[in-house]
Order: sequence, then C-alpha cells, then structure tokens
Amino acid sequence: RDDGPHSYYSSAEGLRSREVGAVLADRKATTRIALVGDSNAFSQEVAFDESWGQQLEIRLGKSVQVLNFGVMGYSIAQAYLRYVKEVRPWHPDVVIFGFIDHDLVRAMGVYSFLTFPEGSTRFATPRFVVIDGKLTLLNTPLPSPDLIFSARSINELPYVEYDRSYSPLEWDHPYWTPLTRSYLFRWLESWFPLWKDLRPEVSNAAMREISGKIFQAFVERVRADGSIPILVYLPSGDEKLVQGGADSLATRVLRAAGLEFIDLTECLSQVPSAVRRMPRGHLSPKGNEAVASCLHEVVTEQLQKRRG
Repeated sequence: RDDGPHSYYSSAEGLRSREVGAVLADRKATTRIALVGDSNAFSQEVAFDESWGQQLEIRLGKSVQVLNFGVMGYSIAQAYLRYVKEVRPWHPDVVIFGFIDHDLVRAMGVYSFLTFPEGSTRFATPRFVVIDGKLTLLNTPLPSPDLIFSARSINELPYVEYDRSYSPLEWDHPYWTPLTRSYLFRWLESWFPLWKDLRPEVSNAAMREISGKIFQAFVERVRADGSIPILVYLPSGDEKLVQGGADSLATRVLRAAGLEFIDLTECLSQVPSAVRRMPRGHLSPKGNEAVASCLHEVVTEQLQKRRG
C-alpha cells in the first residue's frame, strides 16, 4: 500500500514487513514478540525500518523477532480479536498491545462508515457488549457487504442502534443539512445540542465498562497462553499529566480495571514537539525511536523475570 512518500508491505502471513511476501515464520528466533493495535502500533507514515516495532527488535538483539500485527483503524476490540485468532498460533513470548484513546471509542462502533465518515471502508466491525458481567460479541457473524449495500435505509442495518456514532435525528431530519453548512449553527449546536445521545448501550459508562472488560480479557488470555502481556498507552495529543501518568480516557479505564500498563506520555514528551509527529498525526521516526527506547527496558526486564 502507498501512503504518500511511504509504501507498506505485507509478509506472506499478512504482517507488516520490509518487503512483499516475506516469510517471517522461516526465521529462527529464540524469542518472539508480537505487537497488536491500530495504525500507531503499525507505525503509519514511517518506513518499516523506522517503525518502533523494528527499532525495538534491533535493540533487543538478533535472537529476538518482533512481529507487527497492527492494523490501521483498528479498535481495541479488533486488536484483541486479532490476537485470539492470528497471534496465538505464533506462541509469542511477549504480546504488546499498543493503543490510543480513540481506539476505545472505535470499539463502540458497528459500521466503519459511521466511525470514520471520511474514510474509505464501508463494512461492519465487531461490537462487544457486557451481558451478566461477561464480555459478549453482539454482531456475529458480521453483516455481509451485500446486506449493508442493499439496505434501503440506515435504520434497516442490524444493530445500528449500538453504534456510538449513529444519531437517529441526523438521518431522520435531512432538512438540517443546509443548516450544517453554517459555522454559527454548528457552534450553537455544539453548545446547545438539539439531541442528546442517551442510549444506554452507547453511553460513556458502557464504553468504560466494555473497554475495561476487553483489556482484562486480553491480559487473562495472553497469560493463559503462557505469554507476557504488556499494555502500552500511546498518547495521540497533548494529554494532561497527573501524578502517575496521563489523565486520559484509556488510562482512567485501565486504572479502574486494576490493570498495569505502560504510559508513554512522559517518554514522548522528551521528543521536541516540532519533530514528534508526522503530518497526519502519527509518530515521526524520532517519535518511534523514543517508543522503542522506552519499551526496550520494560521488555528486557519482563523477559529476564520469565527466564528466572
């Protein structure tokens, strides 16, 4: 895939690689580390050798292989499910789950065209709910593209009411469209909303509960598989620092769930803001280098504990 000046290549197994069709399973490594997450785990906007996954591999030495399972646009739900389906057969020693705040919001979506209205994908995404305290997939199997494209109205789409980005009045009142072209109308509506999304299934409380359950399920599943889970919060903006780390949606959810995690806010704050990010907001080569440097010590310590 081309992304401006950068090209992205996939291995024969569907992981990010230096060249097209590389067979990563053929490499003999004494230690394997898997990365899961979104475009920030994938390291979008930088070359393969500049990605923090590859930089981490270099720092850890030739006997270590880092496998990048990151996918652009993924939610924490999709990243968790990719671990369950595709990462486990590799039997990695360590699994690093990298995420930003918006990945938790994405997990409350059902249709990608609602979560990313400016994007190019038009398909359904897996949506978890919590039933009797248990994490449960709501929409499996996913609605097929034929079903989505044949629907006469958005209201006919299965489980659309569970999509946090779906506001019925936005679709049921098309005469508002001309008004939305007015900056004044949009400003007034932001302060005095004409509707409030009070549906309990998409509330902030539901998002916090579902997100916490997903993170807990990931940690429990990875440990049960005999691997070491590492949750890594990657700041996507200038998060407010509080005692103990960043004050953000993801870090609040993780603390409430009683889960240990690595907060890279302070780590990345050491990189000058002018060279920290790429034009589309992803980490620059220097930002990726900082992530790899900060995680190197964490991963090394965990591997040493594992070896006794």
